[in-house]
Amino acid sequence: MLIVSVLRCGKDFTPRHAQWLHRQLGDRRALCLTDAAEIPGVPTAPLLYDWPGWWAKLELFNPDHPQIGHEDLLYIDIDTVITGPLDDFTALKNITMLTDFACEGQENAPPASGIMFIPAREKHRAWQAFKDNAAQIMAEKKAPPFHGDQGFIGQIYPQADRWQTVMPGKIISYKANIATRTMPGFSEKLHDGVANGTLPAGARIVCFHGSPRPWQTALPWVPAFSLANTLKARLKQFKRRLRG
Repeated sequence: MLIVSVLRCGKDFTPRHAQWLHRQLGDRRALCLTDAAEIPGVPTAPLLYDWPGWWAKLELFNPDHPQIGHEDLLYIDIDTVITGPLDDFTALKNITMLTDFACEGQENAPPASGIMFIPAREKHRAWQAFKDNAAQIMAEKKAPPFHGDQGFIGQIYPQADRWQTVMPGKIISYKANIATRTMPGFSEKLHDGVANGTLPAGARIVCFHGSPRPWQTALPWVPAFSLANTLKARLKQFKRRLRG
């Protein structure tokens, strides 16, 4: 199994962010699928299509990609924190997606694509449906959480296993399972009723879907991105506490 991130370079995500994630992976076999010419310290494979934003993730399903096409993949969003061992994640057999954190507990809850296990044998289904109809599919207007790449992937794999079912408590949401009212990104809608600001025991991966990004929190279990970034985050924390 190969761990893969995807970086389409832009204002929000740069090669430095890919380096930040891949440092967390240590010596695990991993690479970044990217349009960057080079990312020092990070093995890379090229994006072969000019699909914008999150749509670049569909290249994970290209069974003919010369570097990743034949591989089983564990895909991880770049704005993700690894907080424990990933050994258990190598034993999966079926395509696996997140249940959208905003819809947990709902019947027929839609999937999310922030963390995915993609077996090589399943890739052709999404690829054949997308590659020749990409412009039309990307132009479709669908409301969250049925939008974008995850909406399309979920349509192709309605039988996908869900992480929250096969590995309960191991992949969590910062907003749903950690943040409190005094922390950035707190959401009354997402809060699970027990989150108390600390990292739950047993969590292996923490997803940061949207704002804040992990490097904007200055939390002790989040790897530092840069000194300037950490100082800025701590100043915001201080001001938030003063406002009470």
